Amino acid sequence: MLLCESELLKAVHAEAERIRQQVINDCELMKKQAQEDVEIIRANAVNEAITIREGADKYAETVLSSLDKDLTELHGIVRNGQKHLSKIKADSIAAMTSQKAKTQFSSQLANTKLAAK
Repeated sequence: MLLCESELLKAVHAEAERIRQQVINDCELMKKQAQEDVEIIRANAVNEAITIREGADKYAETVLSSLDKDLTELHGIVRNGQKHLSKIKADSIAAMTSQKAKTQFSSQLANTKLAAK
């Protein structure tokens, strides 16, 4: 009977060891699967971040290009306005100078006529 108990005890210990080893193996397998899942999630997050960054960069480039185009157009409008004002100013000065000369001539002519009388 002692031999049977000893063998039974060995068998129980062996079964306990087998179960313990199975639990360890199952835990290792779950750990490995969790690490693989984490890596997949991390890779997806990196890819999504890259996609978002590329989209943001593209949007910024589009906005800056549009702004550059608008500013170039506005700069042309300002230059044309300045040229137009310069021409108006030159024409106005020329007209005033001409009017002044006519007025002076008329004044001299009137003075000459008065002096002749």
